[in-house]
Amino acid sequence: MKWFSKWVDTWVTGLIMLMLLLSLTSCHSGFSVVPDVQLTTVTKAEFNAINNAFRPRDDLQREDVRLLRVTVTIEHPGDVRDVEVLIPELVPSIDGYDRMRSISSYSRDIGSEGTNLVASRDLVFDYQGLDVADLKHIFKDEYIDVSWVENGEKIEQSFSLVELLEN
Repeated sequence: MKWFSKWVDTWVTGLIMLMLLLSLTSCHSGFSVVPDVQLTTVTKAEFNAINNAFRPRDDLQREDVRLLRVTVTIEHPGDVRDVEVLIPELVPSIDGYDRMRSISSYSRDIGSEGTNLVASRDLVFDYQGLDVADLKHIFKDEYIDVSWVENGEKIEQSFSLVELLEN
């Protein structure tokens, strides 16, 4: 039995060393995908601009309007190529809940910001009568999909909008 115990110890040690080596290799490249979802109230200036441009409803108050911003930052892309970021269209989900709630929507395809790549989508909408639990229900099937080619291999990651909204 001693040989078996020694073999297991050697195997576990080798596995730990391999995992450590792999983690150091991935840290060396510095490449990372950072998705973010923020739900904020609009500023007074933003609300005035929204009212002037879109005139959503006469009784709409600033407290009833929210901005949902979905951003994906790809840090230090280096030798990574063919980066694709697919942020879901948010308007059909919010408008399909109980009534037309969207006020405006804006998306930004992948662009450079310093050494990073950034893509985003903004949704300004009528939040009256909603809470975060409602938004989690509304966006439960929405995912951000990111793919890229690194060392000749296509890599894909998917992020739940709901999980990001929780953080």
